[in-house]
Amino acid sequence: MKAIPKRFPSTIPDRAVGLMHSVDDYFDMMIQMELEFPHKLDPDRLAKAIDLTLDAEPVLGCRWVPHWRKPWWERLDTGERRSFWPVNSKSKYEAFKSQKMDTSVGPQIKACLWQSPDRDYLLLKVAHGVADAAGVKDICGEISCIYGKLASDPGYRPEPNIGGSRGIWQVLRHIPLYAYPRILLNYWQETRCISNAKHGTYGLPVAGDPHGSLEFAYRSLSADAVSHLNGYGKARGATLNDVLLAAFIRALGLRGDWNGRSRFLVIITVDLRQRYLPGRRAKGITNLASNEYLDFGSTMDRDFDATLQRVVDRTQRRKASWIGVHSWLTGLPYLLLVPHGWMSRAYRSLIMRAAAKNNVPLDFTNGGSIDPECVTFDHKPTSARLLAPSAYPPHLIVGLSGYAGTLTFSAGTYSSQKEVVDGFFDRLIYELPK
Repeated sequence: MKAIPKRFPSTIPDRAVGLMHSVDDYFDMMIQMELEFPHKLDPDRLAKAIDLTLDAEPVLGCRWVPHWRKPWWERLDTGERRSFWPVNSKSKYEAFKSQKMDTSVGPQIKACLWQSPDRDYLLLKVAHGVADAAGVKDICGEISCIYGKLASDPGYRPEPNIGGSRGIWQVLRHIPLYAYPRILLNYWQETRCISNAKHGTYGLPVAGDPHGSLEFAYRSLSADAVSHLNGYGKARGATLNDVLLAAFIRALGLRGDWNGRSRFLVIITVDLRQRYLPGRRAKGITNLASNEYLDFGSTMDRDFDATLQRVVDRTQRRKASWIGVHSWLTGLPYLLLVPHGWMSRAYRSLIMRAAAKNNVPLDFTNGGSIDPECVTFDHKPTSARLLAPSAYPPHLIVGLSGYAGTLTFSAGTYSSQKEVVDGFFDRLIYELPK
């Protein structure tokens, strides 16, 4: 077995997501996977599988070491890498779900198992600094694989993935040079779009003084409902994501407190693996997602189909022009050459100015479908969902994930804001075609 180095250099994706630590009063930079099983899991085998995953993907067994010039990852000693917490009540399980992660302490994954009388609940918590939603699914798949192998071979130890690239170059090397001018133009157009907000960007209202603990709101769609929405979209040249995004926009505008002037600006997530990598899989656990800003102006259509057509027009236009690449390509020189401390201060200043000008877009992030094989622990779970990073007013991140034909919306925010988010989700579900 290869020796694991004591230190790993940070990659461009690490430092890009690391900028978010400068605004941790607005975001909790963690992604969670929640699984429900009708059978009993083996706690000892599960604990061992999770611990071995810290070696299988060595960055997971590290702490983040901040540095003004270039941060790095440092491996944890054996006594510092506890990553598994069994609990005996729902309240303790929910409390674990609401806990933030400190990447500077590590490790970068933590798990909680609650074995209720009739079913087991497993929650995997992953620091966004090491992985996006696709990376979280890869991590869960690694744990599942090791858990299965330990059943027949208790002495099994995985080979550490030391050489697997975690950098953005594994994507950019597949982008032809002739596309660069178009990509730079895309960046210029998006920058103009973000800054051009004469009457501000519309978001959910703040319910009094934002405060309280972190809580999650959920809404789920059955397999039959999802099948109906798929067919509805296909008949109109739209993807399922387009249909859901149209409902998201209409729910924003029709809640009753929109002033008729603020624009609807939405951030969507693009998984670069799916679009540009052969095999659609990164060589290591990392962040290879990108954000796209879609401006839907300050008008609300009379019916759902008109809104859907506007969504389709925008998403298809972006998909046809190197979607998701420009932010990484144009940010590369800054992340390479500018000290990380300076970049962090500049990023925080940018976010604070946007909030002061009422120009904060909401985030609609689709974590994609969860492969049953990557969440199988002897048997498949009855339900599985991803919880996107939580955000606090004026921000909101609505996460979406699918499993076994179903879909789940989720969002984490202050307990004082949960009623606002619940009301928004009710309206979103109402707007979906029946």
